[in-house]
Amino acid sequence: MEKIIGINPVLEILRSDKTVEKIEVYKGIKKDTIKEILNLASKRNIKIFYTDRRTENSQGVVALVSEFDYYVDLADFLGKILSKDKSIVVILDQIQDPRNFGAIIRSAECFGADGIVIQDRNNVKVTETVVKSSTGAIEHVDIVKVTNISDTI
Repeated sequence: MEKIIGINPVLEILRSDKTVEKIEVYKGIKKDTIKEILNLASKRNIKIFYTDRRTENSQGVVALVSEFDYYVDLADFLGKILSKDKSIVVILDQIQDPRNFGAIIRSAECFGADGIVIQDRNNVKVTETVVKSSTGAIEHVDIVKVTNISDTI
């Protein structure tokens, strides 16, 4: 199982249609802080486990998902953006730092990018750190993994 850590990333995954196995909440966290998370989890019938252990940098909230499934097929992505008059696509090559990748995803979402294209090798993959660094923006930006960037362009 993969972890989604932090209040905003957990909120965004609960708002999406992705499958969440369970949520772990640190017992010391104030209920007012995570009221919306608890409500969304209740509506989706997701089990909430309270724990004495606080995961580092998690703000006291961790969602567990089967796997990170953030990649979109290139053909589906092209069909989506070609139907629009104007589209913004960010193409990244050899991004190694997961925090930088998360920050780029966050910025791309703020500027209205439709998607991000990355190469499947020599690039950081979508990991727990990337999802945390994007602070939930990864739920709103398509990420397309391709074999060869120049062929894709």
